Amino acid sequence: MATSGTITITQPDAITVQISGNTSVQFGYTNGSNCTTLTASATGGTGSFTYAWRQGNSSIGSKANQQVCPTQTTTYTVTATDAAGCSVQKQITVTVDDVRCGYGGVKVCLGGREQCIAQYLVPTYLRLGYTLGGCNSNTPARMGYEETLTAKPLALSLKAYPNPTSGYVTVEVQSPVAELVKFEVVNAQGRVVKQHQRELVEGFNEVRFELTAQPTGNYLIRAIDVLGHQAVVRVNKQ
Repeated sequence: MATSGTITITQPDAITVQISGNTSVQFGYTNGSNCTTLTASATGGTGSFTYAWRQGNSSIGSKANQQVCPTQTTTYTVTATDAAGCSVQKQITVTVDDVRCGYGGVKVCLGGREQCIAQYLVPTYLRLGYTLGGCNSNTPARMGYEETLTAKPLALSLKAYPNPTSGYVTVEVQSPVAELVKFEVVNAQGRVVKQHQRELVEGFNEVRFELTAQPTGNYLIRAIDVLGHQAVVRVNKQ
C-alpha cells in the first residue's frame, strides 16, 4: 500500500557580509596614523564562518579583524565562507590622504586654506581648529600664518662668522616664522659632508658648525625650510 507525506527542505538565508572600520586615514604624520582595523561580519548561511582577506592577489589575513596600513588609496577584499563551503566576497576601499609637504612638513587646513607646517607644531594648530591634511583646494600651501594675516615671503637670511675660518663657524639665521629647518654643509664637489635639523624661532637664530676636520677650501652652508625654500652662505675653510 502506497503512502504519502510532506518533506520540508529548509534553505538557509543567503550569506551577506558587512565590513566596518575607518576608511579614511592620513599618511606622513605619525607612525601608525595610516593604519586602521577592518572588521568583517557575515550572516546567513550555515554554521560559523571563516574569513580570508586579500589585497590584490596577495593574502593578508584570515581573521574577522584585519589591520591594514596603506600608504596610498587601496581596495581590500574579504571572503566569508560558511560551514557548508558556501562563500561570498565583499570589497572596501581605504582612502589615504598623504599629508606630507615640503621638507618633513605636514599639511593642515582651516577655512579652505591649506598650510604646510613643521610636525611639532601640529598639536598647537589642531587646538586652534585646524584639521590634519589638505583642503583639496587650489590654494597654495603656506607656512605658519593665521588666515587674517598678510603672507610674508618665506625666506631665510644667512650670515657666517668668522669667515674665513680654521675650525668653528657660526651661522646667523633670520627666520620669518618658527619652523623646522634642515642644514647641510656642501663641499666644492657638491657632496654633503655634514647635515642636521634645527627648530628655529621666529627672528634671530645662531647655528654653529665645526669644520676642523674638513680639508681647506670653499664650502656652502645650505638651509632648507619645510616648503623646500633654500638659503645659502659661502664659507672659506683655511
